[in-house]
Amino acid sequence: MKKRAINAEIWFDGNHPVILQRDGWAEPVQEVIERWDVRGRWWSKDTQRHYMTIRTDRGTFEVCGDKNTQKWVISVVFD
Repeated sequence: MKKRAINAEIWFDGNHPVILQRDGWAEPVQEVIERWDVRGRWWSKDTQRHYMTIRTDRGTFEVCGDKNTQKWVISVVFD
């Protein structure tokens, strides 16, 4: 089984995520369960990623944002 990331957008109000959007749907973020940052070197490039576990009416998702590219992905969908 291969894990794949799903491209997404996160809309923020200040530092608080308010909307999760992907593939034609957008859902309000009901709760931010957890946040953490990962920093390091990957193939000689500095990496900074911001992770959040968030809950919407569609489910619970782990999302990851790359600080350098400002791109977000859904990295985990919880049952």
